[in-house]
Amino acid sequence: TTLRFEQYRPVEQRQEIPDVPRQVQQPWPDARVEGRPVVPAQASQQGSLSLSAATRISRKEADSGESHVRRVTGESTSTLPTQVATLPASSRRPKGLPPFYWVPSVDLITEFEVSGACGELAMKTGSKDVGSALPIAGSLRLERGGLYLWTLQVVRHCDDRPQIHFGIQGLGHARPWRLVNISRCSRSRDDGPWLSRPGGDLSITEGDYIHCEVDFRGLTVPLGRFSFALNDGPFEVVFEDIPLAGGAMNPVVAMGGDGTMVRVCAT
Repeated sequence: TTLRFEQYRPVEQRQEIPDVPRQVQQPWPDARVEGRPVVPAQASQQGSLSLSAATRISRKEADSGESHVRRVTGESTSTLPTQVATLPASSRRPKGLPPFYWVPSVDLITEFEVSGACGELAMKTGSKDVGSALPIAGSLRLERGGLYLWTLQVVRHCDDRPQIHFGIQGLGHARPWRLVNISRCSRSRDDGPWLSRPGGDLSITEGDYIHCEVDFRGLTVPLGRFSFALNDGPFEVVFEDIPLAGGAMNPVVAMGGDGTMVRVCAT
C-alpha cells in the first residue's frame, strides 16, 4: 500500500530549537505496552481543564522529566533534591510508557525498522518505491466513544526525500485516511488533493514534537475530529468529518526517504 506525497516545498526557516539531552526511558516492571484511551468515553465535567491543557507538557519539560515531580509535590523544581527522596518509587519514575508501538504491515516489513525498549521508534530503511511515502501504523485502536492523545517526535528525516505524513487511517491501511504533511502542514483526505493550511504554511523539523488528539466521542455530531499542536503551540482542528460508523482506526505515519525516523513519546 502506498500513499501519494506532496512535493516538498521549502518554507521560511524558523529559529532552530537547541537539542536538549533526553533521559533514557526505562520500561515499567508491570506496565502494559498496549495503548488505551487517555480518558473514559464519557464527556468531561463542565469547568474541568481540556484534555490537551491537562496532559500536554512543554518540550523542555518533556526532556527534563521535571513536570511530573512538580505536579506531585506542588513545589518548584528548586526543592527537588529534598522532595524526591520522600516520594514513592512510582512517583519518581520520569514518565510512563508510550501509548502504542509501531507495527509494519506484512508486505512492507522490509521497508521499516522498529526499535526502542517499547517499539516506539520507526525508521524507514528500504527503497521499494521512490515515488511514494509508505505507511506504518501504531497498535492503538481508535474506537467510537473514545478520546485519544499521543505525541510524535521527528527524530530524523532524509535530506533528499523529507516527506513525512502523520494522521490516522482505517485498520489494515484501509480508508478513511486523514493525513497532514510536515513540510507545510497541508492536509489530505483519502485520495483527495493536498489543501493548504488555512493559517499559512507551518514547517515541522527535526526535534519538533507533534501532539495529536482524536475525539471519537460524537457528543454533538456523529463524526470524529482530529487536531494537532506543534511543540508548545495551541491545538488546531484539521479534520471534523471522520466517519465513526466505519470501524476502528489506527495512528499512522508515512515516510519517504531512507533513514527517516519518528518516535512516539511517553505520555
